[in-house]
Amino acid sequence: MRLAVMQPYIFPYVGYFQLIKAVDVFVFFDDVQFKRRSYITRNAILINEESNAFSIPVQKGNQQDLINQIKLHDGEFENWKNKFLRSLNHAYAKAPYFKPVYDLAQAVFETDCTTIGMLTKRFIEKTCDYLKVEVEFKNSTSLDYDREGDGQDKILSICGLLQANTYINAINGRSLYTSETFQEQGVDLFFLEPKVEPYKQFDSGFIPNLSIIEMMMFLSPEEIGKHLEKYKLIN
Repeated sequence: MRLAVMQPYIFPYVGYFQLIKAVDVFVFFDDVQFKRRSYITRNAILINEESNAFSIPVQKGNQQDLINQIKLHDGEFENWKNKFLRSLNHAYAKAPYFKPVYDLAQAVFETDCTTIGMLTKRFIEKTCDYLKVEVEFKNSTSLDYDREGDGQDKILSICGLLQANTYINAINGRSLYTSETFQEQGVDLFFLEPKVEPYKQFDSGFIPNLSIIEMMMFLSPEEIGKHLEKYKLIN
C-alpha cells in the first residue's frame, strides 16, 4: 500500500494533488504544530494577469496550538469569504470552466467548517471528487500512532499502523528522512518531484504554482488528470 502524509493546505497547487494521485491512502497531518504564514492559510490566484496572494483569517492562539485547534476568525472570515468569491468572479468569469469551479468553492464555504483544518480538508476532498481522483483520506488526529520522537519516527509509526510498504513524500522533505531507516522497517521511501507544464491562462504568459483553483478554471477535469500524472518518483 502506498501512503503519503501531509499537512492540509488551503487550495493547494497541482503538485499537492499529484502526491494524492500517487498514493492509495493520504493522511492529513492535522495534529502537528500550526505554522502561521504558511500554505495552511495562504496561497495565490491569478488576478489581472499577475499572481495575487490571499490569506484566510484565523483566530490568534498559542505557538503550541495544533492545526486541528485553529479556528476560523469569527469576525473576519465571513467578510473575507465574500471578498474572495467576488475576486474569483472578477478574475475568472470568462474562463472556460468558471461556473463549476466557482460553484465548488462556494459550496465548500457554505459547509459547516469552524476550523482551518476542516476547511482545507473539505476543499481537497471536494476537488478530488471533481477531478475523479480515487484515494482514501484519513486524519492523523484519529490514528493511534506513536506521537513521541521526531518527524521521521512519527511517519514510520503511521506507516506501520496502516501497513504501508511504500511511503511517498514531497520533494522538499528529502533532508528529513533516510531510506535506510525506512527500509529497516520494510518501507520503500520515495520523493515526488512535480512537473508543472504550461497551459493557457487568458492571453498572459504562464505563471506556475498558483492554487489548483486557477488550473481548474482553464482546464477540464480530464485535462488536469493528465497533469496529475506528470511527476517523477526519486529515492
